[in-house]
Amino acid sequence: MIIQESKVYAGVDVASKHLDLFFPDTGRPERIKNDADAVKALCVRIEGKSQYMFVMEASCGYESLLCAQLGSHGILRSVVNARCVNQFARSMVADAKTNQVWEKK
Repeated sequence: MIIQESKVYAGVDVASKHLDLFFPDTGRPERIKNDADAVKALCVRIEGKSQYMFVMEASCGYESLLCAQLGSHGILRSVVNARCVNQFARSMVADAKTNQVWEKK
């Protein structure tokens, strides 16, 4: 018998100066700076919690620091095409955004 570990897909909205994160297992949004110190602190906090997989849209390279740090800490991550995310959200009749502007709709 194979036991498959379930994943928690943490959504990341990437911007040049900050990262908006959403952890569905806790239901809490979080904003951190998009800089080396903040991203490293996040990775250290998450390291060893193998249930997390971070999913983010490609954002003109602003996601590169986060992806590199997650990878160096052995944390799963995926960079996805924004159009595909939007089409999937429409098919599920759901908003695909994690930021607070979209939460109020």
